[in-house]
Amino acid sequence: MKDDYNWRIGADSSRSKGANSNDPRVVVKDILDLEGTVTTVGSRLIASRNEPAKADAASLEMMIDKGVNLIGKANLVELAFGTQGINPWFGTPINPIDPTLIPGGSSSGSAVAAAVGVCDFALGTDTGGSIRIPAACCGIYGLKTTWGRISTKGCYPLAPSLDTVGPLASSIDGIELAWNYLVKDQLSVDVDVDSVKIAVLDDFLTPDTSQMVDAFFAAAGVRYEIKSGIDRGVVHKSASDLLVAEALSVNEHLLIEGHRLDPAIRRRLRAAQASDASISSALEERHRFNHFLESIFDEFSFIVVPTLNDDVPTIRRAYEQVLNLNTLPFNFAMVPALSVPVSNGVDDEIWSKLQVGVAADRKRWQTPFSLQIIAPFGKEEALISYAKALSKRGVLK
Repeated sequence: MKDDYNWRIGADSSRSKGANSNDPRVVVKDILDLEGTVTTVGSRLIASRNEPAKADAASLEMMIDKGVNLIGKANLVELAFGTQGINPWFGTPINPIDPTLIPGGSSSGSAVAAAVGVCDFALGTDTGGSIRIPAACCGIYGLKTTWGRISTKGCYPLAPSLDTVGPLASSIDGIELAWNYLVKDQLSVDVDVDSVKIAVLDDFLTPDTSQMVDAFFAAAGVRYEIKSGIDRGVVHKSASDLLVAEALSVNEHLLIEGHRLDPAIRRRLRAAQASDASISSALEERHRFNHFLESIFDEFSFIVVPTLNDDVPTIRRAYEQVLNLNTLPFNFAMVPALSVPVSNGVDDEIWSKLQVGVAADRKRWQTPFSLQIIAPFGKEEALISYAKALSKRGVLK
């Protein structure tokens, strides 16, 4: 298969384990073991050390038993330790919306493959936003699953207490298809949009995205309530402390040959070595944040916040923004979150409203506005059902 978007690692990784040509075409992030294939984790250093995997990752076993066409291993940020999607060793996947923009990471190749239609769905991993951020950057759907619901056995770890496996797809139907292949015991859920209560967390908004969220729900004919009571900055700092501490524990041995790592990754690991962050304090904040979310879910069906609070950065300015401010907190809380892109019509409506009475220098985002829908622990089926209902109203892509 010709690859114009650099989504794939290795020319020899494209092969089929499907029963027939009608089975779904699936791309797998090269952090998950595939029997007989070297798992590179996007790293030339690890690729040079690893032997071909002796078994499939647990998240692939049922899919393969059901029958899928595995068409390639997907590119990613080295060690899955970054949100920009840049990889100096295997090349950076090209954002199909605009090649000057980052594809988002760390599941960059999975997002690009799904966005350009080479697969029916792709598998990625999400530790701090690594599925939802590239989904938003590439204008597709991405599901961060409940921590522990999809096994991470056979997945190279980044931060084990945050790591999750989940799907990316160009449509909500693709996410639902992937879910049917990933999970054996599912709940039967049918969500009535008009009976759903939505909470929007004010500390996850900017002045612009507050207006964008309001315009989206107006177009959808959905009411929501703004809720406060949490400091996102505190939660994000604690979650970051936990993530980098665990990432260092897993990868510190690689610094012996640190010259063979992406300089951006090496800097993150060195910074983690120098950090004096308190993990016990981080875990206390996790407990407080979970308690806050539980109090919200006692009253509301879902929480909605933007996936990103700013435009997708260019590759040249990739490291100037912290991209996981709105995503990492929900890894910290271990709850499921689905990133969804608004439809073209709603995106037009959002921006027409934002331009009213505003200086003409406000620049429209090059990617569609994306929202995260967050559900209580283990409620992925409800998330998918709600997104499908919204899609039928014409407000999602």
